[in-house]
Amino acid sequence: MDIYNCIYNNKLKIIMMIIILFLLNSCNFKDKDLCKRVQCEHGKGDVIKKPKDSRTPVQILLDGFNFSDEYKEAVLYIQKALTDPNVGAPNDKTYTDAEFYDLLVNLGKDRLENCVKVILLTLRVRKGAVDAIESLKDQAKKDELNTDLAAIDADYFGFLKLIGSGDTVDQIYGMMINHDDGDKFESIKDTAHNAFLGEMRQRVP
Repeated sequence: MDIYNCIYNNKLKIIMMIIILFLLNSCNFKDKDLCKRVQCEHGKGDVIKKPKDSRTPVQILLDGFNFSDEYKEAVLYIQKALTDPNVGAPNDKTYTDAEFYDLLVNLGKDRLENCVKVILLTLRVRKGAVDAIESLKDQAKKDELNTDLAAIDADYFGFLKLIGSGDTVDQIYGMMINHDDGDKFESIKDTAHNAFLGEMRQRVP
């Protein structure tokens, strides 16, 4: 009887060990599957969260030229003029963004930098006009001068559009570095400045 009990107990132990091993292996597989799912989801998250470069090709090019923010703003101002179909004469060339990019590449860093230096003589006067207008308290006068500024911008855009319609890159470059239209904005800057001085006098008791 004892022999049968021993055999029975040994078989029971073996069966229990097999069951335990089966359960352990099952848990291990689940852990691996869970790890794979976690890694997969983590990988997806990395792809989703990866920041995209929001810069345009023109902005990337200007960064490559190491242009300052002021220089970049000047180039983007020119781009706005040359790509706007609603300014300039009907026969003036309207650039696509890709064509404007090609123009900058063909000009190259040095010649583009020279163009920017010239146009900044005008745009700095324009900025002075913008700042003078913004300093006004009289909203009606401010709106009036902003309307005048928009008209001057449109006129200057048309002039830049004419320059951009040159037959060759060399011709465009030559016209760009030999113009100075600061006087277009000088008068409105003076008008806004005088209006500001008038407001200051009225505040003095």
